[in-house]
Amino acid sequence: MIALRLLLGAAEAGIYPALSLIICTFYRRSEQLARLGVVWMGNGVGLIAGGVLTFAIGSMKNTLNLSQWQWMLIILGSVTSFFGIFSFFCLIDNPKSRALGLNAEQEILIEERNRDNAVVRTNKVNKDHILEALGELRLWGFCLVSLINNLQNGAMSVSLRRLTIEYNLKDEQAWVFSVGAGGSIILFTTMAILIVRKTKQLIYCICFMIVIDVVGLLVFEVSTNPVVRLVGFYLTWSYVAIFTLTVSATANNVSGYTKKIFYNAMIMIFYAIGNAIGPYMVPATGSTFLISSVITCVIACTAMFLILVVVRWRMELINRRRLRNSAVVMTNVEDDLTDVQDPNFIYCL
Repeated sequence: MIALRLLLGAAEAGIYPALSLIICTFYRRSEQLARLGVVWMGNGVGLIAGGVLTFAIGSMKNTLNLSQWQWMLIILGSVTSFFGIFSFFCLIDNPKSRALGLNAEQEILIEERNRDNAVVRTNKVNKDHILEALGELRLWGFCLVSLINNLQNGAMSVSLRRLTIEYNLKDEQAWVFSVGAGGSIILFTTMAILIVRKTKQLIYCICFMIVIDVVGLLVFEVSTNPVVRLVGFYLTWSYVAIFTLTVSATANNVSGYTKKIFYNAMIMIFYAIGNAIGPYMVPATGSTFLISSVITCVIACTAMFLILVVVRWRMELINRRRLRNSAVVMTNVEDDLTDVQDPNFIYCL
């Protein structure tokens, strides 16, 4: 089972980076956040559907001599396999695909989009892009934000278990919390998208979501009222919106095909590390480690906040310099320049 779980994780690892690249290829930078948000809202829909499915499977004891957990794997595995096969044959991953039947005018629009999103497909691995990325403070800033934020992802299963015990529910009844958590993901992600569209402030919106997350953590861990703790639990799911915005900040502010792929890969690696460490940060039941875990979480969120402020400040300085010294020579997207190499590239803050 452990080996199969590792294989499952390995197979899943490339899904989100691939979807992010497809969205970056098809849509303008101003359009990418909403599309990435819909992708990550899928987590919320999955929690809701999974909760309802868990409730339904609760009545399938020994059906066809199979356990409930076996039915869960069969059903979810079948659905996943179907969508995997469907996507393999039907998902268009190239904006110039023949399947789109583009006319001459539409091809011109595609070229304009390519200039805006600065993504040009190439099979060449540009080592200079990788070396440039490794030397950037911004890369490590986004990676640390990904790691710290997703410490919660691994810890939420422990928190869910604690709520189940507090409300005297059986394990198969915990689906009610999953449905609420899924709804919270959809709500906060939608809220984040609308705020960014209204204010045009991507990084500051991430900081705002961090504040909501901290409030939820404090309420959940400090309050003794079960209802208030449940509210705090749902507030903490704003961390999914934080990660969605972080992915969007990377997609909007990194150019150069190899460099963009490398950024996405690094962020997902740190995402996985955060998931692995997370469960060990939250005690399964009340314990002497509760206060220290709360303090650790607050410090971690504060660190995220400060990292993002510094990253934004550095990008803003570059924007100001480039706007003052407009490039005389026009650059072409076909040159596959990075955001550092292209003097016309303006960061989305």
